[in-house]
Amino acid sequence: MQAPTQDPDSRRARQYHQLHTQLERLQRNIENLKANSEAAAEQVDATRRLGIVHASMFMAAGKVMPHAALHQSSPPPSSSSAAAAPPS
Repeated sequence: MQAPTQDPDSRRARQYHQLHTQLERLQRNIENLKANSEAAAEQVDATRRLGIVHASMFMAAGKVMPHAALHQSSPPPSSSSAAAAPPS
C-alpha cells in the first residue's frame, strides 16, 4: 500500500500556519522581555538611590557618635560584680 501524499498546497498552508503560531509566540515573549527590562531598569535606579541613602546614614552616624564610643576598650560592668561589692 502506498502512503497518502499530501497536496503541496495543503502542506504549505500547514507550514505557514505553524510559522504564524511560532511568530505570535515570539512576539509575546519579546513584549514580556521588554516589560521585564523596563522593570529591571527602574529597580536599578531605586537600588542606587537606596545605596546612597544607606551610605549617607553611615556617614551621619559617624559624625554624630564620637569615635571613642564606637571603640570602647573596657566592657561595661556586669550586674553580678556590682551586687557583690559592699556599699560604702
